[in-house]
Amino acid sequence: MSRVRAQFPNQAHNSLIKLTWLERAQQRALANPVIASRRGRLLAGVDVGGGESETVVYVCESRRGGSKIIALGFWRGEDTRGHVVRFLEKFRGRLSGVRVDSIGIGHNFELHLRDQGFPVELINVGMACENKPELTDSNPAARFVNLKALYYQTLADLFERNELEGLDDETTMGQLASLIYEIDSQGRIKIESKEKARIRGIASPDRAEALMLALGKPFELGLPNHMLRDLADGERQKGRSVEQIADYLKATDDEVQK
Repeated sequence: MSRVRAQFPNQAHNSLIKLTWLERAQQRALANPVIASRRGRLLAGVDVGGGESETVVYVCESRRGGSKIIALGFWRGEDTRGHVVRFLEKFRGRLSGVRVDSIGIGHNFELHLRDQGFPVELINVGMACENKPELTDSNPAARFVNLKALYYQTLADLFERNELEGLDDETTMGQLASLIYEIDSQGRIKIESKEKARIRGIASPDRAEALMLALGKPFELGLPNHMLRDLADGERQKGRSVEQIADYLKATDDEVQK
């Protein structure tokens, strides 16, 4: 609308991700193309499509204080497993996780990627959030209907804080801008269902879903301190600084020091 018709694009008042945030991210990406570091941790999000829907892969570099979009791949077809494997192969040595949506045909897709040796994490975004009453007002179970709402909110926060670099795909931007949130009877946030979105003429947000899977869930190494320090010793022998090691292992400086 803005580029062709010279009209200000319409966006619903309850859009989760504001168009201005997306346009800021796009301007940064065009002005400063992303250069991937050689040591950063990579996470991939895979939204599996079939028939008319796209299978989409986003590969992102996850770092403290900000993330980068490294690569985007998308394909149409009944069986896109080969395309995805070849695409991910370029990043195999740095991938900390390949997150696949388990709903629908994602489960069998995940099994194939696991057979190929990728560190696959199956995610069901329809599941309820973990209840953490000690967080009071920040308790995810009290704020969000399910993981999908939580992960999309996390992604929205990255855009609002200008902490995501490399967004230059306008199809992804359009899908993100079309996301609508609702409030249920318990005051929790939920994302508009795909069925409701279709009534509004909005197609399945395949690219937005893949980006949400890659970056919506914080990376958790899940290792005890002694194992963290063993890994840190190995990285230290490679000449990496404490800050680089902590960033790579997603830990604090104290956790990786002797």
